[in-house]
Amino acid sequence: MTEEPIIIEIDDSQLDVAIMKLDLLGNKASAIIGGGGRGGKKLDTALPGINRELRLILGQVPGMREAMQTYFALKRVERGLAYANLGQLLPTVLTGVATVLLLLRELQRHQRRLEREKEDLERLIRKSRGWTHEEYERGRAEWEEYNRSMPG
Repeated sequence: MTEEPIIIEIDDSQLDVAIMKLDLLGNKASAIIGGGGRGGKKLDTALPGINRELRLILGQVPGMREAMQTYFALKRVERGLAYANLGQLLPTVLTGVATVLLLLRELQRHQRRLEREKEDLERLIRKSRGWTHEEYERGRAEWEEYNRSMPG
């Protein structure tokens, strides 16, 4: 058995054209999305990012979930301001809308919690005094009247 060398000729001009097209497409996509790719502008943000592993670890520490939610809300606002500074309207508007939706959801959650606490308080007072709902309402009205008549 003898070995013969195999010579392959490749015209890399087509490969160069394909690479240039992909780079152009990447630059356009970065400009549209507003990301920090090769052709897009990077967002100037001061807050550091938190990767998935750090989120998993911090999520196990008591109280850190709420802290991370607050952090991500600040990060979202910062990102929206960075988009506004770049003059990109769509990402700025989307960030604003997302922030408003999350704030509304949190407000609704807070309102439901206050209503539950009010009902729990009424139930506790009615149970301890043996009142009906009507008696509770009269007692509450009397207490509010008494409270208004107090100086200060």
